[in-house]
Amino acid sequence: MTGLRLLPLLCLLLVAALADAQSGRPAGTLRGVFVSDPPTLDPAQATDTTSSAVVRQLFDTLVELDERLQPGPGLAERWTVSADHRVFTFVLRPGVKFHNGRVLVAADVKFSFERAARGKRPWVFEKIAGAPAFIKSGAGGIPGVRVVDERTVQLTLAKPFAPFLHLMAYDAASIVPREETQRLGAAFATHPVGTGAFRLKEWRRDDRVVLEAFPDHFRGAPHLERVVFRIIPAEITRFNDYRAGNLDISDIPTGHCRAVKADPALRAQVAIWPTLGTHGVRFNVEKPPFNDRRMRLVVAHAIDPSAIVQGLLEGCVIAGKGILPPALPVYHAGVTAPGSDRARARQLLAEAGFPGGRGLPPITYHFNTSDLYQRIAELLQAQLREVGSRSSSGGSTGPLTSRSWTRAR
Repeated sequence: MTGLRLLPLLCLLLVAALADAQSGRPAGTLRGVFVSDPPTLDPAQATDTTSSAVVRQLFDTLVELDERLQPGPGLAERWTVSADHRVFTFVLRPGVKFHNGRVLVAADVKFSFERAARGKRPWVFEKIAGAPAFIKSGAGGIPGVRVVDERTVQLTLAKPFAPFLHLMAYDAASIVPREETQRLGAAFATHPVGTGAFRLKEWRRDDRVVLEAFPDHFRGAPHLERVVFRIIPAEITRFNDYRAGNLDISDIPTGHCRAVKADPALRAQVAIWPTLGTHGVRFNVEKPPFNDRRMRLVVAHAIDPSAIVQGLLEGCVIAGKGILPPALPVYHAGVTAPGSDRARARQLLAEAGFPGGRGLPPITYHFNTSDLYQRIAELLQAQLREVGSRSSSGGSTGPLTSRSWTRAR
């Protein structure tokens, strides 16, 4: 249970720079922007959305999800599933090339999966027979991954798992060439080689990531010659660069959404749509104080989402009711949030043994480093301080103060 959950709406400014792409002619360079450098471009090590945005251009997976989240052909042109839903047999497209010119074979799938199973997202592969033991020991291989021939790979699950095909579209399941990962070692994270529609041209740390079209991609050359991701941490700097014509796409700064939508010169360039995800306050429920359900409810009742949704973010997000966004098939519209109730929050805080916040140790809140999340964190802090105050007249406060909050990338 969380005290705040937002369903973000992606609020962007877009320049009509891709008109030529509709006619099939290369459209030149698309100039995008990131808040920070991607930590890695190795799909086996990537755990963040910035890295993912680049990884998905450089690498391909066996299957891909369409706009309705249904699995479709990627590197695999087709597949079959056994009657007991345990054996998946994938047939690779013929002639798919890595960026180094070598043709993809089924052995690359086995190598990539076993390599990634020892990476940062082992759970993507743990349903495959023998994978848990391999992940734990790193010895041998994964018995459930079998190369049938040069274009056929068979994956056998320990038991049926309905979302398995969706896992095969995850970044960690990207296919990499053995020889490049072995030649480069850890440097593969900064010199990636995949089968994707783009290949890495240049990476200047904390400045830009430049991708160039891969003409031999199995779907044909992309309609862009290059993609340049600038690294600009400050919201207002990104916005000003966009207005100056230095970017083709940028986010709208916090607190500027209404003004931009009303601006005669900018409103036609505004694009807003729901993203597939949620932002929220999450707890480590295995450690005090949030192993106590009452403390989780304290936060849930202390926070007033409307102050963020309608105030700080000007209605450009939607207050979430539960843990899942509406786009997911298992979303349930009947789920309700606990709701803001400061009196109830104080009562629960006292019942949990911390009346007025007394005795409660400092609470550390980690959040992504950006202007937006800094402001959200400060607002959350202020709301929680109201519940954790020791008294309204004495001026002393409980542990939910500015010193209790840290930021993390």
